[in-house]
Amino acid sequence: MILKRLKDETRSAHLATEQQLDLLNQMPTKLEYARLLGRFWGFYVPIESKINQVVGLDELPLNLSARQKKKLLWLDLTDLDWNESTIEALPLCTDLPTLDSVPQALGCLYVLEGATLGGQMISRHLQERIGITPEHGGRFFSSYGQEVGSMWKAFGETVTAYSESPEIEDAIVRSAIETFAAFGHWFQGQSQH
Repeated sequence: MILKRLKDETRSAHLATEQQLDLLNQMPTKLEYARLLGRFWGFYVPIESKINQVVGLDELPLNLSARQKKKLLWLDLTDLDWNESTIEALPLCTDLPTLDSVPQALGCLYVLEGATLGGQMISRHLQERIGITPEHGGRFFSSYGQEVGSMWKAFGETVTAYSESPEIEDAIVRSAIETFAAFGHWFQGQSQH
């Protein structure tokens, strides 16, 4: 029930995000691609930090460390010849969704984990267009490789098991919508740089 609600109630925000990034219809250069990864870094680093601080989330069978993307982004950026000081100087998003509870963290993770599904298509696109491979510069978009389906299924099972009441479901859905909004605002603001 919760996964259907999340899909239905975030559909317009999800579509708006896809249209805003339009990654499958663009043919970025490697430089433009690196800048895009830098923007993802600016969103994922602070949001993953906030998720890691949510009390009780680590008690769920999510394997949070395996779901973190910061290291993958770092490796991709260094593959694309960015040095440590350049990466560490990147602006970080401060307008993040509220993540004070497990339901809020699960709503946020719904958005981040859902992005791994679309990442598989983007990964193939980048490989065909500019030679970015999952082993060199494309780890972020191919994050779970062959495990993407099983990682998504495990996440869905955890969210479903945790959603014991309408109030919990409501909090998860609200947080997912907030996360899409924060992501959209961050990329809109950053696209002017």
